Amino acid sequence: MKNLIYRQGNYGSICFPYGKLKDGGSCQFATAKCLKNCSEQFNRQEWFRITYKYFKDNDSLAIYRQLVRELKEKKFKLLQWFDSGDCPTNLTHKIFGIMSELSKDGYVQCGFTRNKPLWEKANTLSRMRMGFTVENESDIKKNGLYGIPNYKTYYTQIVIRRDEKEKVDTREEG
Repeated sequence: MKNLIYRQGNYGSICFPYGKLKDGGSCQFATAKCLKNCSEQFNRQEWFRITYKYFKDNDSLAIYRQLVRELKEKKFKLLQWFDSGDCPTNLTHKIFGIMSELSKDGYVQCGFTRNKPLWEKANTLSRMRMGFTVENESDIKKNGLYGIPNYKTYYTQIVIRRDEKEKVDTREEG
């Protein structure tokens, strides 16, 4: 099996293909603006497609074991989910189960998604910080970690809402 984890310096990322489900992508919840302006549309799509197919075709235990093997081999302590693409509805339960087991093993995980059920579940885990991607600050309706992409600069504004919205940090995405 080719590696599932894409190396990002000293941490690893899970990358799925950009695009609509009907076109072989994984971005079920992406807005038209996101699909039009996403920087990931030009990145290593073949590897991302192979990883996505592996997640679709294999059971949770096989995927979990492969991820742990790679995390140990590469000495990664952090795994970022959906550095490209996203988690479609049909993989929510499977991916959450894998995240849960990795959390129990002590791995730190983070990422961004537009899959609201996954976002809500993931943030119940220890060592997990999953942001929910929205287009505008006015889309933030409940407490949590959010990402607001700036498609011109390719930076993401990080917003944490706790009773009142509090801007915390801005970091480069991708």
